[in-house]
Amino acid sequence: GGIQMNVSSGFFFNFGLGNDEFYYKPVTDSSFEITKSNKSLRNTFLPSIGLMLHVYQRTYKSFKPAISIGFSTTNATDVKYYFGGSAILGKNQRWVLSAGICGGEKEVLKSNFGEGKEMLVSSNYKENHLEIETNKKFKVGGFVAFTFNLFGSSTKKFDFEAKGTNTTP
Repeated sequence: GGIQMNVSSGFFFNFGLGNDEFYYKPVTDSSFEITKSNKSLRNTFLPSIGLMLHVYQRTYKSFKPAISIGFSTTNATDVKYYFGGSAILGKNQRWVLSAGICGGEKEVLKSNFGEGKEMLVSSNYKENHLEIETNKKFKVGGFVAFTFNLFGSSTKKFDFEAKGTNTTP
């Protein structure tokens, strides 16, 4: 019995958090539409490497369901955060399959254009704004992770019983 915590590390696949790309699409000779590129679909599933902390009931079974939190990164500035459920598989050398929600910053069209909306602009505007302005915003997506338990079965049992203290001299 008891509660056990373990850490695993491995590969994460995020979806819904890829940066959007935009371009100027000609509408007439003097106007353009700011449009999301189909190239944005390439960013649908983003791989990364990360850590998960798993909390579960201690048991000797080969399958252990767990609640998990964690983080991953693809570079020093792009951190994703995770919360979800996990299936811990195996008794000693344990593999972990996790899924749930993830959050992180995503590049979106600057808010004065209206997030995710297409907008008509003049050729004069395009000439003065060669790059389409974007902002980073915190968004929520999903994830699937395949990780390996770093400590196996060597972690200590957490005992949450209240321990009494003797206050008499």
